[in-house]
Amino acid sequence: MEQGVLLVCHHDGEALSSFSHPSFAVRHCTSLPTFNVPASKSACLLAGNARDDLFQKTRELRMFAPTSFIIFYHQDATEDAMLREEAFKCGANMVTCYILHVQEALNRVAAQQLQGSITCPWCGLQGLTPESFYLHQPLYHIYHANIDGYCPIKACRASTSNLARHLHHRHLPPGQKPEERTGVFALVVVRRPSDGRFLLVQEFAGQGYWLPGGGVDKGESLQDGAIREALEEAGVLVKLKGVLNVEVFGSWRRVIFYAEPAVDPQEQLLRPPQSTPSANIKQVEMSSLGWPKTVPDFESAGACYVDAAQLESIPLRSASELRFVKHVAEGGQVEPLELPYKYASYFADFMF
Repeated sequence: MEQGVLLVCHHDGEALSSFSHPSFAVRHCTSLPTFNVPASKSACLLAGNARDDLFQKTRELRMFAPTSFIIFYHQDATEDAMLREEAFKCGANMVTCYILHVQEALNRVAAQQLQGSITCPWCGLQGLTPESFYLHQPLYHIYHANIDGYCPIKACRASTSNLARHLHHRHLPPGQKPEERTGVFALVVVRRPSDGRFLLVQEFAGQGYWLPGGGVDKGESLQDGAIREALEEAGVLVKLKGVLNVEVFGSWRRVIFYAEPAVDPQEQLLRPPQSTPSANIKQVEMSSLGWPKTVPDFESAGACYVDAAQLESIPLRSASELRFVKHVAEGGQVEPLELPYKYASYFADFMF
């Protein structure tokens, strides 16, 4: 596998001076270098505590390294919604505070095959194969605006109004089945007991924040669908505690659950260590740590915890569903974890 180049720019005491990865030649610095960052398989890790300085460095780096994967590393990456929003606007591809997530993202960057003929319409990276383009787009560009036009895969060339969605639905890797829509949805209001903050997902294409949730799969129970969606979109394994609302409009049906993290890292002192493990660290199940998601994929750009009072000041995909966050924050009633009897007939084709 071709070795890439990783630029690690760190200051403010960040313990990244020994950071390494087997797939990258690492160059350490405390300020942005004057040398050119290669276009092929390059990544940049910008770390520090001074957020304004990190924002500026991200903007500058994006200007002269348009195809590089930029990781914005800050201790508040999963606790500050506006920090995440601004970092992506400045040109970051990923915002995190977890070394394990950095390693996982770099593994995916390194796995890109650049022996093809596809040029990414978002950043201009050349040489992508159809398989690597499928992986590249959400990892690098899930929070970027949608693009319309023609699919760059020669065997397709279909016209589309949403290239990201077209790629995800029409060019799945071999063996992966397309999603089957059921018209049944589950959303989850997740509250962290230790401080009362709520888990929100940073939705795709710059849409802002929303509740974890999505479509329930055929043959899946409503509860299992809610737990799976929270894990896929927000990276957190949750324990369902009750029901907040049930909605039925013809064949469109939705249940909004109340949940808490199965593991609360605030209580168990699992705050990410500032020391740097080696790249061959034994991988752990991320969800078992209770850490919100920060590695982008088609499901979301990541997740973070917010105070209910912040809902008025952060970008939202939709404000209507988030009224249930305020309901819980204000001590509103949560119904038992069961489907209300009057709705049982509407969900006869799904287990609760």
